[in-house]
Amino acid sequence: MGLFRFFLIYTGADTVPVEDKQLYGLGGAVAKHLVGTIPTEKLTHLFTNRYFAGLAILDYLVSRNVYLTGTEMTNRTNGVAESFPKHTCVERGS
Repeated sequence: MGLFRFFLIYTGADTVPVEDKQLYGLGGAVAKHLVGTIPTEKLTHLFTNRYFAGLAILDYLVSRNVYLTGTEMTNRTNGVAESFPKHTCVERGS
């Protein structure tokens, strides 16, 4: 069970700062905005879908004592995903 702490209603292009969108992408910028109200004294673990997960936002989150678990899209890994072994013998959905 999780705790509902803060929410953000998307109101268009100005919902999050342009600088954050350029650095982290829209999903990362939203994640940055939402964790801004979480106290940094205690470790927090954030679970997201692939839209909010990305390598670019991870450094910021770790600096705020926030760890992230989420599915990463291979086109957002700066080539890191290509170094992982291919699972050619695993059936889709396994």
